[in-house]
Amino acid sequence: MRSLEFPLHPRDLLKEPAGLPALLHRLASSLDEPTTPTPYQTTLDTIISRIRATTADARLVAWAVCYDDIHTADGRPRQVRRVDAVDIDERIYQLTRLRGEDHPLVLVDDTPDPADTPATHPGLVALLAATARYSRSGSDGSK
Repeated sequence: MRSLEFPLHPRDLLKEPAGLPALLHRLASSLDEPTTPTPYQTTLDTIISRIRATTADARLVAWAVCYDDIHTADGRPRQVRRVDAVDIDERIYQLTRLRGEDHPLVLVDDTPDPADTPATHPGLVALLAATARYSRSGSDGSK
């Protein structure tokens, strides 16, 4: 198993008034528009090409996003680093590392409750679907 970073430009998050969840949706939508390649499409195409050059039958199994957040579960706000992920079997993974702690809290949810999913979940699901369509069609839009 390999993981690859798909970097987001910091300016894009600042330009997105609805924050990271909306940016993930916008990224997924941009992958479905092959007529005007975006820098993100070019990056994704490069990643897919490099993966296939090493392992022809490789496939994407999950999308994840890493971000800073505020945690208030214990009644007081604390800075945390989060990783939210969704795999092709619709499992949700959440890693939360409180500032100053050595180890993250890990949650794996095999049957997520739609009312209790991270705000990034719909965007990550959209990215999984868009990437599957994009990698099947190839960078030039051909099937």
